[in-house]
Amino acid sequence: MKYRILTLTLFVLLMRMQSLLHAYPTGLNVIPSADILPAGNIRIGYESDGNKQPFDNGHVQYLYTQVGIRDRLEAGVDLYDVGGAKVSTFNAKLLLTPERNHLPELSVGVLNVANGISPGAYLVGTKNFGPLGVVAGAEHQSGDTWALVGAYYAVTPKFYLLGDYQSGSGRQGTVGAYYYFTPALGVNIYYAKNNTDSHADYVGAYIGYTFSAK
Repeated sequence: MKYRILTLTLFVLLMRMQSLLHAYPTGLNVIPSADILPAGNIRIGYESDGNKQPFDNGHVQYLYTQVGIRDRLEAGVDLYDVGGAKVSTFNAKLLLTPERNHLPELSVGVLNVANGISPGAYLVGTKNFGPLGVVAGAEHQSGDTWALVGAYYAVTPKFYLLGDYQSGSGRQGTVGAYYYFTPALGVNIYYAKNNTDSHADYVGAYIGYTFSAK
């Protein structure tokens, strides 16, 4: 989401966990969106997910990096600390068409690219209606395809409500909020409810910082 309104072109929430491991580029609480980081922008983020609260005894930590390489291309390498076993994954996203008139912004991407992990691919679109933004698309991984839907709403210039949903067994729907302390520094808190297993529900907390390397 370069949330045009949400200005996720400068700084984006994130890239989130869909299964145990999932390197996401710019997006809502969990699903990717069609926005692209501007060329020369770099985002660094930290996330902690826990079953009851973000930093409980079973929490999982993530370190994210994302770089705007060209006007239509971004890529990132993320570090996952899962049970003490550190795993690095790669993601990339290409903007196919910008948002114009009645047509949405449209992008394709790859994610979760790493040795020993099944990579994924997706097609996603983002369309803005004033303070409301809508995201929809599909993702494919390990022979399975599922729908992606979500939305964000600008309550104030600094405060946004977010929600998204992934169809299918073992995936989740989320609700959350995002707050900008500065144009470059923000925090996202969200709750993820698993579609089939309540024991897999979790609370995520993300903080990220974006700066220009130009």
